[in-house]
Amino acid sequence: MKKFIVLFAFILLPSILLSCKNSNDNIDDENVTKNETIFKAAVVEIEINDDFEIITVEPLEGEQILSVMDGGNILKFDISELDDIGISIGDIIIVEHAGILLQSLPPKVHAINWSIHKKADK
Repeated sequence: MKKFIVLFAFILLPSILLSCKNSNDNIDDENVTKNETIFKAAVVEIEINDDFEIITVEPLEGEQILSVMDGGNILKFDISELDDIGISIGDIIIVEHAGILLQSLPPKVHAINWSIHKKADK
C-alpha cells in the first residue's frame, strides 16, 4: 500500500497537475490586459495575401478598449477564421474578441466574431 501512495504522490499526481495546466500560462502577464469583449471600430486597413488576413482598426471614441491600450489608437487582429462579411475601409464594425488585449505595437486581439455596424459612405 505504501508503494502505491508513493507512486501516486511522486509520479501520478504531478502528471495530472501538469496535464491541467492552462494554455494561457505561457503568455507574459505584463503584456496582456483583460477587458470587455465587444467594441466598435472603424476599418483602417485590410491586409490579405497567401500567408495571412489581418485587419487594422481604430476603436471608436468612448470604447472601453481604448482605456487599456498603451499608446496609439489602432489595433490589429486576424480575420482568416472569421466569416467574410464584405468589409471595406471606412466601415464601422462590431468586434467580439476573446477578452485579452496583447500589448504589442500595435496591440492585438483574438477576434471570435464580427459584424458590420455601418457601411462607409461612398
